[in-house]
Amino acid sequence: MDRAKKIRKIFEKLQTNTTVLSVLLGCLFTFFVLTGQWAQYGSEQSAGVYVIQGVILFAVYYGICLFLFRQRDKVCSGKKHYTERKLDFIWREKVSPGKEFLIVFVCFVILYLPAFLAVFPGIFGYDGPVQIEQFFSSERPITAHHPLAHTILLGVCFSVGNFFFHDYNAGLALYTILQNLIMSFAFSYAIYWMRKRGAIFWGRLLALLFFATNPIIQLMNCNTTKDTLFSGFFLLVFIFYIDILRNWSKKGALKFMVASILMCLFRNQGYYLLLFCFIILLLTCRKKKVNVCKVVLLSAIIGWFCMSPLISLLQIEKGDPREMLSLPMQQMAAVWKQDEMGETVLDPKDKQKLEELISVDGLEQFQEDSADPVKSAFSTAVLKEDLLGYARLYLKIGIDHTKSYIDTFFKLSSGYWDPYQYGNYRGLMYSNVFPEINICGIERTPILPSYYQYLEDMTNCISRLPVIRLIFSQALPVWLMFFLFAVALRERNSEIGNALILLLGQWGILLLSPAFLIRYTLPLIVCVPVLVMLVFSPNLFRRKENSDKINLKEK
Repeated sequence: MDRAKKIRKIFEKLQTNTTVLSVLLGCLFTFFVLTGQWAQYGSEQSAGVYVIQGVILFAVYYGICLFLFRQRDKVCSGKKHYTERKLDFIWREKVSPGKEFLIVFVCFVILYLPAFLAVFPGIFGYDGPVQIEQFFSSERPITAHHPLAHTILLGVCFSVGNFFFHDYNAGLALYTILQNLIMSFAFSYAIYWMRKRGAIFWGRLLALLFFATNPIIQLMNCNTTKDTLFSGFFLLVFIFYIDILRNWSKKGALKFMVASILMCLFRNQGYYLLLFCFIILLLTCRKKKVNVCKVVLLSAIIGWFCMSPLISLLQIEKGDPREMLSLPMQQMAAVWKQDEMGETVLDPKDKQKLEELISVDGLEQFQEDSADPVKSAFSTAVLKEDLLGYARLYLKIGIDHTKSYIDTFFKLSSGYWDPYQYGNYRGLMYSNVFPEINICGIERTPILPSYYQYLEDMTNCISRLPVIRLIFSQALPVWLMFFLFAVALRERNSEIGNALILLLGQWGILLLSPAFLIRYTLPLIVCVPVLVMLVFSPNLFRRKENSDKINLKEK
């Protein structure tokens, strides 16, 4: 009992001690950057350089976190600048929330038009060509490896375009327009939601500019990857989850369920995220949020049904589960490669067993920054025959070659937390791929070639632009997420903590990805404006009477 009391006292001090939290966050963010540097340069830099970098970075990040905590406290105290309140009052009197939604939506449609014309009729990228080949070709049947809803949507758009214009390029243009409209709606609704929850005018304007001018978002809105629509629905799920955690209502629950089901339909991991949210909510809130637990669990069950039993009922071949094993197979392949190069020694029996699971040809094509070559040579059937044996093999090799496993993890995943990385595959955001299976004859005919050149240059040079690279960084939402977790701990606010669990689950899945790709991080990137609002709008998760005052002002 005495030990439990001591632990509780330490925890309570931690919750109220801004300095301690700032130190912990400073250490975490310094670790993120240093491990990212290690993944890129390794032993090329001396230990002294890493130490000096660590000291400087810690001082900077500690100061930033302390500043943000104090600014949050200042906002909590109600100390706002008069011009901000006056501008908000004037705008609120002249423009209703519904009218603002329409204005913002039109702005997005107009501002996304140059990008669409620059890559006209769209970017036939990532897995789009493979999905189209499955939809139209009898030689390669449709599988559930890619979300069935997305494959069907792509195929229907291509078919409609070809039916009316006798050209599949018109179908790609139709899909690109539809996707831009859906994403414009999601972003507009997020800004509308921010206004209804008390965000100031300038904050909403900056959110609009972030969504509209971000070259990553502009390109991904025109790309045939499933991650784009998944990101739009993920953003809606996040804000609806905040709503039902903050103030339960049947209408809010219905919105959450609809957005959740759509999210699940466009990415296989959707229902895993919901299940993760349900488990954490059940452990932290228990009876207080029983209605929220029910709707999250129901959404997860419906999402699971759509992505598994329904697929079986339709007699569609399921995807290969090897996708989830990218990290373990990459780690074992790295040790095998080091053994071949004479840098380490792998037990001959272990090596032989590994070569039965992953062919020698695939192991020889090992790349440090991508598991795809190894994954293509991985045999799921062999794994299923001796699942326990290969689990033991993975652990045995890991115990003997721990440093190699850690290095491989950093090289494969550090881009998901290091803001100074943008990866080696940025060209996939604007390139048409798989020309050998372009059965529909898709050709790009840019109407604004100069704007396309701007987007390509920005994508390739963004990591060298001092401020822009941080604002548009794929790691920014991760850093904001951890800062807000510290806020939730400091303010003893389980609601904001549970809302962030959705993002934490998505980030955790990213760490198991076969490569660092910007498209995987898009669901987190589009949440940045909402996360910034949560940092600087503390009243959103405060007492109900405070939030009611905000809503009364809107009315």
